[in-house]
Amino acid sequence: MRIWIDFQYSDRNYTRFVTYESATYKTEKLNISSFFFNENDAKNQPLQQAVTTQQIAVLANAGNNTDLMFAENTFEASSDENKILYKKTTNGAAENFEYSINPTDTLFAVTFANVGAKTGDYTLDVNNSSAIGNVYRYIGINQGSYAPITRLILPTKSQAFVIKSEYETNKKTKLSSEIAIGNTDANLFSSLDNRLNTGLATKVG
Repeated sequence: MRIWIDFQYSDRNYTRFVTYESATYKTEKLNISSFFFNENDAKNQPLQQAVTTQQIAVLANAGNNTDLMFAENTFEASSDENKILYKKTTNGAAENFEYSINPTDTLFAVTFANVGAKTGDYTLDVNNSSAIGNVYRYIGINQGSYAPITRLILPTKSQAFVIKSEYETNKKTKLSSEIAIGNTDANLFSSLDNRLNTGLATKVG
């Protein structure tokens, strides 16, 4: 019997662990081999983003529906002439963001996304262009194409287990079988839609 175990560490948006294991057993007439692959993000160890409690709640309720994986992505920031920053203002009962270069304001870095015409509350401010990026202006509820949200990046898991067997009944005949089981979780923050994660395939020859 021979057994190999490989371990690989890699990083993307989350700390990610990759493992691969294989084993074989062979006699004069029987040959059995198995393989296991696991690629798993550590959902509590984001690398290139800070995942807030609010964003985790959004992901938990989204399941595998990518249309629901958006959330506000703002954080307080110090005044910086090399950044486009906003202050919070109110328009009636609605709170919105307004571009500001006043260092005495409480300033925020805000991410905007194009959500489609008459779906967002903001528009590109063509009269307030900046060499370092776009400036957005509030124009009313569902009057614009942009919203102060971002698509959230998901931690995922992918696993596969395969076992193959081959038996030589005589010099002219061999019986073979293969079973593969897959487990793919597209959103580790949510248990919704987990029934769709696993699959099974078999082959006999």
